[in-house]
Amino acid sequence: MDKTLDMLKQALEYVLNVLDIAWKKFAETTQIDAAAIILFPGLISVVSILVIGYVYFLVRR
Repeated sequence: MDKTLDMLKQALEYVLNVLDIAWKKFAETTQIDAAAIILFPGLISVVSILVIGYVYFLVRR
């Protein structure tokens, strides 16, 4: 069970890193307003919290 949790954690960190890099590239190449810059990382964090909660729920069952 711990191995599964570690793998899921690594996968989540990888996805977040990819999203972070993609976001920085996107921000560099396009002109976007401040709201989008504030909202996008918030959206990523909400999604990651939901994923962690779901995984926790699955592991607990």
